Amino acid sequence: EILFYIRLSILTGCRIVFSGVVPRGVKPWTVREWRMACELGAICYEDMDSSGRGVGTASDGRSSRDIVTHLVAARGGSQKVKLARSCPTPIHIVHPTWLNHAGAHFSRGDE
Repeated sequence: EILFYIRLSILTGCRIVFSGVVPRGVKPWTVREWRMACELGAICYEDMDSSGRGVGTASDGRSSRDIVTHLVAARGGSQKVKLARSCPTPIHIVHPTWLNHAGAHFSRGDE
């Protein structure tokens, strides 16, 4: 039970969108990386808008549009990466291995 709460605190405060991680036509919440991010305390969104706010139903079931803090991107040149770089609020662009590191080492890696 203690480990559950420790894992849940690792990415608390992170608002995550994925790029190149969720295959087209697949429900994002069924993808391993989405589930892992949620298990580590993050809130995930299906997409983001040009202001850097999450779009779509959040992983916690709310429809609020928080500012995205992290874009987990499989590739560096995607449209979402370009969008994240142009947002007024800085968004950390990280590789999916960042999530794996967080889960394996019980700590948030370098962003």
